[in-house]
Amino acid sequence: MKQYAAIFLLFFGLSACSSKKDDDAGGGIKKEIYFKLTIDGVKRELENIHYARAGKNVQLATWGKDGFPNLNVVLTTKTEGDFSGSYPYHYDISAGTSIILYGIGDANGYESHWWDCPIDAPLLVKSPGTIVIESVEQKGSDEFITGKFNVEVYQPQGDCPYQEVKTIKLTSEFRLKRAR
Repeated sequence: MKQYAAIFLLFFGLSACSSKKDDDAGGGIKKEIYFKLTIDGVKRELENIHYARAGKNVQLATWGKDGFPNLNVVLTTKTEGDFSGSYPYHYDISAGTSIILYGIGDANGYESHWWDCPIDAPLLVKSPGTIVIESVEQKGSDEFITGKFNVEVYQPQGDCPYQEVKTIKLTSEFRLKRAR
């Protein structure tokens, strides 16, 4: 998870809060800003929600009062325009892919992939889920995204070969306003 700390810090620096309250999305229509999250089927409300975008890099982040738990969702779009679509999970965050990091404490985190360790070469095991950006809306100078994701995040236990790979299932629906 340390290898992705730089990604988190880069985008965290670009982030500004999105409000959970109703927000005027333009045109006189009130639209709610929300981030609905379930962890292993249990609804969870986290304190802070951020959405930032720099070029083709998009980041959603949310965390609890003292920083934990925290969830960092990063995707790399293929275009800077309308980037609606599905983003499968992959460790390298190449164009058209995403990664999710879920931290529950210091040095206690989960990722949307893990490396199995067969004798001949490591084997990438990716979450079968995807992030779906359903819409990207421009309302005046504001940008809103609506989407959802489902993901299994993994935490291998011990050294290779792993005795166990812990798994947590996360699902979310969101509508967020881009930070400025």
